[in-house]
Amino acid sequence: MKKVISVLVTVLLIASTALCSLVAMKSVMGKDASVFGLRCFYLVSGSMEPNIPMGAAVIVRKNPSGVYEEGDVITFLSYDQAIYGMPNTHRIAEVISEGGRQLYVTKGDANSHVDTDLVTTEQIYGKVIWNTGSMKWMGTVLGLITTPMGFMTVIILPLLGITAVLMRDFTKEYKKALESSAKKMIEEELNEE
Repeated sequence: MKKVISVLVTVLLIASTALCSLVAMKSVMGKDASVFGLRCFYLVSGSMEPNIPMGAAVIVRKNPSGVYEEGDVITFLSYDQAIYGMPNTHRIAEVISEGGRQLYVTKGDANSHVDTDLVTTEQIYGKVIWNTGSMKWMGTVLGLITTPMGFMTVIILPLLGITAVLMRDFTKEYKKALESSAKKMIEEELNEE
């Protein structure tokens, strides 16, 4: 029973590590890093303070209907000149219907003015469903993982270490099993004579 539990824990560890590695690799390579419809972003400014502090991470999920409401905190692809092409997390201050389309006026909670550019549904990565809040260390780790050097340090090196330890343990167990099997075969042959 102990071996079965050990194998199950090992399989779960490898699967979860592989999943985390996949998400991190996609993030590092700039690809869509969605897992089960969830994405993670790291806040580099204080525009959403005090509700979401600078350095926090947010988990977002795209609304299947594609409709968001006033007051929702969303992460979207920004066309603002200061952060063009980067994700931005702000609250929807107003929803405008124009030609059958929804456009969103956004504003950071700590900002005194609304953002200059309207946000389209196509720009939205999703609505914030959770944030690390005051646990900034979690946001820092998640932000670190999305850099190539951080990915190597936080994911790849520990993964290689875990794999080496598992392989060492597996090799020891395999050798013991082979030796035991060889002894049994020799004993059976001796008993037959």
